[in-house]
Amino acid sequence: MMEAAPCTQGSRRRFQAGRILDFNESPLLVGLPEYITLVNLIREFRPDVLLTSHPFEVGRQDHMDCGRCVIAAVDYAPAAGFLSPLAPHSFLRNLQTSAPGDNLS
Repeated sequence: MMEAAPCTQGSRRRFQAGRILDFNESPLLVGLPEYITLVNLIREFRPDVLLTSHPFEVGRQDHMDCGRCVIAAVDYAPAAGFLSPLAPHSFLRNLQTSAPGDNLS
């Protein structure tokens, strides 16, 4: 699932529409169509930062699969040769993942 978080711009808040992705899960099965969907969403939303599950979250196989899939899509998003009609997009900040119990403050 991809949801856009509220953004603060001056004293106003703005929201972007999110999308629910209907990928098969338990196990999460990811192939080229799912990667194309994720890359197109990244290129459409053009985020500065993207948060995802940790790719090595022990005991949560779907969470780990999701983390690996999103990290791969982030790698594909700036590639001009990737199968997408949308313009490539690079992130301003590195993708950061966290494991349960990590202190992010």
